[in-house]
Amino acid sequence: METPSSPHRPRRGGRPPATAEQKQTHTVPVRLTEAEHTRLVVEAEQYHKSKAEVLRAGWLGGVVSAPLPPLTVEQVALLRQLAGMANNLNQVTRMAHTAGYPRMAEAIAQTVQQVNQILNQW
Repeated sequence: METPSSPHRPRRGGRPPATAEQKQTHTVPVRLTEAEHTRLVVEAEQYHKSKAEVLRAGWLGGVVSAPLPPLTVEQVALLRQLAGMANNLNQVTRMAHTAGYPRMAEAIAQTVQQVNQILNQW
């Protein structure tokens, strides 16, 4: 528990609250035949979506997007490199806030250059 004399402010993280238009507040029970339910389950699994998302996309006239093709070994390695660089960039940014940006400018520029090289390989 923080005391009023604590030097740290409480963090306000997490997802921002949804607006009134974005909130999904109504539930509509739907009865399906066995064949309809089977088709819904198959499509939900095929597209890696929930059954509700599949129904909502169909009702709103949208198209349920096809799942992405599996990543190659090379793409997985590139994603790992990007994740590592993102961690480095977060650490450098944190240090820049404490030590001052001019002292960290070179490290930031190097990390950005590495990220750009990886993205160009993609």
